[in-house]
Amino acid sequence: MRSLITGIQGFIGWHLSEFLKSNDHEVSGIQRVVKAPTDSSNIHECDMLDETMLTELLRNIAPTVIFHLAAQSLPSVSWESPENTLMTNVLSTLNLLKCIQKLRLDTRLVLFGSSSEYAPSIEPIREDSPLKPSSPYAVSKIASSLLSSLYYEAFGLDIIIARPFFIIGPRKTHDVCSSLARGIAKIESGHSGTLTVGNLKSIRDFLDVDDAVRAIWTMSQKGKSGEIYNISSGIGTSIMSVLEILRSMARTTIVTETIHADNRKLDLPVVIGNNQKLRALEWKPSVPLTESLSRILDYWRDHT
Repeated sequence: MRSLITGIQGFIGWHLSEFLKSNDHEVSGIQRVVKAPTDSSNIHECDMLDETMLTELLRNIAPTVIFHLAAQSLPSVSWESPENTLMTNVLSTLNLLKCIQKLRLDTRLVLFGSSSEYAPSIEPIREDSPLKPSSPYAVSKIASSLLSSLYYEAFGLDIIIARPFFIIGPRKTHDVCSSLARGIAKIESGHSGTLTVGNLKSIRDFLDVDDAVRAIWTMSQKGKSGEIYNISSGIGTSIMSVLEILRSMARTTIVTETIHADNRKLDLPVVIGNNQKLRALEWKPSVPLTESLSRILDYWRDHT
C-alpha cells in the first residue's frame, strides 16, 4: 500500500507516518518546507498552492491513500492572519481535489477537518450536529469539507472527512496539555518559578495521538466514502483536572498564576465529541489520560 501524507512533519503527520511504516507500508510525504535533518528520502518539498508541482508529484507517487493534514492549524494565528489561513487551507485542498480528478487517480482521500467547525453544545457532538465556526481557521475547514463533498458528488472521488477533537501527545506544541507540561518541566529544571494558566473551567475531549492514529487508519480502511467521522474519546475533562494530574506528577511544588488570554475570541465552555460512528468501525480508545499526560511531561523534560 502506498500512502501519501501531506504535512508529514507535523504532529499527527509524524505519528501517522511512524505507525504506517511500522506496519510495513510504503510512506511518502509532502511538506511545504522540509525541516532538516530528515530521516526519509520520501519526503518531498512542495507548496500545495502550486498546482503544477503538486500534479507532477501525485503522478509520480500514485498513492493508494492520501492523508491530507497540511494546514495552518492554529486558531489564534487565524485571527491574526485570516487571509493566509483561508488561502493556505482552502486552496491547497482545492488543488489536491483538482489534481486527483484530473489524473483520475484510484486513491482514497482522508481529509482532516476540525471539531471547531461545530456549533457549541453541552451534549456530545455528532457528525450531523449544526456547524458554527469559532475562528477563521474553522471557516477554512468548513470550506474545505464542502469542497470535498462537492467533488465526491460531482466526480465520484473516494473521500472521507475526519473531524478530530483535541488530539494530544509528545511532540505537540501550542495546546493546553503541552503548555502546562512544558511549564512544569521548566519549573522542575529551574528555568521558571510559576506556571501561568488560563481558564481552568473549560471542558475538552482529549484523545491520545496513538488512539487517534489507529482511528485514522481504521477510517481509511473501513470508512464509507462521502461520510464524516469524529475522532474523539467521547469523554469531557476540565482543564483543572488536567492541571491537577500533571501537578501530581511534578517533582517539585507548582505555583500557578492566572492570566486572561486576549487571543481566544470565542472560548467555548464545553466541547465533547460523540464517537459512536467511529466505534461502529470496530475502533475504541485505549490510552488513559494519565498515561498520555505522563508521556507529554516526560517529552518536555527531555526538551526543556
